[in-house]
Amino acid sequence: MIAAAVIIGLFVLCGILSKKNRVWLTVALVLFAIDCAFMLYISLSGGFEASVIIDIAFHAWVMYYLASGVKSAKALSELPDESFFGTAEAADDPQSNG
Repeated sequence: MIAAAVIIGLFVLCGILSKKNRVWLTVALVLFAIDCAFMLYISLSGGFEASVIIDIAFHAWVMYYLASGVKSAKALSELPDESFFGTAEAADDPQSNG
């Protein structure tokens, strides 16, 4: 139980820190990939059981969203500071030409 709480806490910490720095999202993805590999090894080493399908599906779902988040964070960081249309204040101002 303590090991599970520590691992969950680590993922929560990565989630909180990823709001400030996108590197933590990548760290979470790598740690979750290790968790997936460990889960598959443990689950399939004793033979396949149908109950493992839900675990595998959940891990695949989370991996997809973590990878999507890392990709989106990278794309967001590559955007220029100001968008093509100018600042948000200029977009709200009907007199603005920008």
